[in-house]
Amino acid sequence: MTARGMAETGQLICDLKLGYSCNNDCLHCVIAGNRDALLARSMAIDLTTEQAMNLLREYHRQGAARVVLTGGEPTIREDFVDLVRQAQSWGFAVGIQTNGRALACEALCDAIRGFDRLCFTIPLHGDSADFHDAVTQRQGSFE
Repeated sequence: MTARGMAETGQLICDLKLGYSCNNDCLHCVIAGNRDALLARSMAIDLTTEQAMNLLREYHRQGAARVVLTGGEPTIREDFVDLVRQAQSWGFAVGIQTNGRALACEALCDAIRGFDRLCFTIPLHGDSADFHDAVTQRQGSFE
C-alpha cells in the first residue's frame, strides 16, 4: 500500500497495484523489468481476485477514503468491474490509472457507467497517432 495525498486532503489514498499485465509495451515502462523477472521464475505477474479484494478490505479497515487501481493495466482484468463495484460498496472514491484502450469497448463503458466517484488518468504520449503508437509499440493504441 502506498499512502499519498494526505497533505492536500487529510485523507488516506491507497494505490493498489493489481499486477504487471498490460496490452501495451511502452518504451518507457517502469514495470516491464519486474514483470519479466517474475515470468522468468514462472511466478504469477498479477494479483488474484481474492488477493486484490483482501487488500481493498485492509485499506477499508485502515480508513482510506480513496483507492487508485493501477498496474500494469487494470481495465484488462476479468474482475475489473467487480473490483470497482466492491471498492465503491466500501465507500471508496476510485481512481484508475489506465492506458484507456479498454474504454473503447462499449460493454465495459456500460458496466461502469453507473458508478460514481470514479476518476480516470489516461496518458497520451504525443499529439499524433504515429508518435503515440510508436511509444506504446501497439498500432492503433492512440485511437
